[in-house]
Amino acid sequence: MTTSTDVRTAFANQVAYCEANNAPITAAVVRAIEETLDEASTYGQRVLGWQGSPLADALPLRCAAGFHALHLAGATPELDPVYTGIARPLAVREAIAAVMARDEHALRGAFETFFGGAQWVADGKTVEIVIDGEVLRVNLELVVDAATDAAVGVDVRDEEDAAALVAAFEDGVTTTDEAPLALLVDNRPSNHTPEVDAALGDTMRIDATPYRAQNKAHVEGAFGLFAQKIPPIDIDTSDSRNLARTIALLVATTFLRVLNRAPRRDRGGLSRVDLYAQEVTEEEREAARASLHERMRKQQLARETRAARVDPEMRALLDDAFARLSLLDPERRVRDAIACYPRDAVVDATAIFDTKQRRGSLPHGADARYLLGIVRNLHHIHEADAITQALLRERIDARDRFLAPLLRDRDAVLADVDLDARLHAFTRRLVEAEREIDRHFWIDALALVAPCDDDARHEFARRSARRIHACFRLDPPERHRLVRMLLRRIMPVE
Repeated sequence: MTTSTDVRTAFANQVAYCEANNAPITAAVVRAIEETLDEASTYGQRVLGWQGSPLADALPLRCAAGFHALHLAGATPELDPVYTGIARPLAVREAIAAVMARDEHALRGAFETFFGGAQWVADGKTVEIVIDGEVLRVNLELVVDAATDAAVGVDVRDEEDAAALVAAFEDGVTTTDEAPLALLVDNRPSNHTPEVDAALGDTMRIDATPYRAQNKAHVEGAFGLFAQKIPPIDIDTSDSRNLARTIALLVATTFLRVLNRAPRRDRGGLSRVDLYAQEVTEEEREAARASLHERMRKQQLARETRAARVDPEMRALLDDAFARLSLLDPERRVRDAIACYPRDAVVDATAIFDTKQRRGSLPHGADARYLLGIVRNLHHIHEADAITQALLRERIDARDRFLAPLLRDRDAVLADVDLDARLHAFTRRLVEAEREIDRHFWIDALALVAPCDDDARHEFARRSARRIHACFRLDPPERHRLVRMLLRRIMPVE
């Protein structure tokens, strides 16, 4: 029987998985939800009392998807800092708690599902296999039905590419005897090739929202449970590459078949296979088709709008760079995203990617999206540099404004040629100064009138120090500090 401890463990596992897969915002949201859950709220009771397998059912990501749906709907302004990535952990937790307390019921049903076979979700995962001490990485491509969480298709090969997606999709069609209405894929360029579209046929290809792991909660949940249940694969044999693929495929197939036929308490004892086989009316099918078509239409409109804003020179520059770097981007999605950034960031990022590619230091599986990440990071760095320069200019301007009356006062004192009068005037202003910048100014003024002769300079320093120590309105540590500052200016040792 599932306990609240099992649920919290699933949340912790999902946080670790998101952090390992570069989804920090989702990780922060999942962590905040878990920390906010308690038995006192209806929402907490529903989540902590989950009757199925919380990780296999992708419970943490489904919860996160609810909050993301509220954010996208504009109904929760307190979540805006969370999804822009500027909120600290405590602020994330407070925002989640506020939304949870205000409207628990709005957090349900965020991912739109229809029926078994309406929409599948596909994604890949790198699996490490150790053979004869050699670590070999293969891609496990998985296709899961969104409505039933049934794993319908799987493929294993060296890379996550178009061929892997096509093979997993076709395996799903073989398993279910029918293609789905739609297939949801992430924004990996290889998922948008003519090869994929030809294999899908009448099945609509729908894109997942970038950087939001909960859009693929169903397949991510299966991956999470796979990682939990399957031990490290370490085999001692002389055969390597082909054997690695074969073993991964057999293990994944066995696991997913068992998972598909396991009864689920939260679904009335029905398995994923039972749920997938349920009858669907023609009205339900057409309603799902219309809704999925509308989603595709909005995505296409957004892409066309962004593409129309791309500068032609930037488009040509990126076309040349992608051809030279052999980067796949069949629908120009990555290039159009990169084109939105300033030219400096694009040019510098291209040079960095090119160098890493030549030196063989790119991460395993790095594609066009890795270049986009470099561009984004460089843009933030360049922006930070510009902000620093602006801050410096503003501070210099403000300092000049603050120093203007001090300069007039200093020049008035300097008009008196008597050294004692100058020393008295400057030390008095030094000890009476309220601001640190004023103190530094009058220390510099004293150094300016200090004699050049060593003996006279030493006597000047002693007299100035005595006047500073005679100011009892300052506490002793402050008087000592001012004397040290003055001596460092008048009698430097380095």
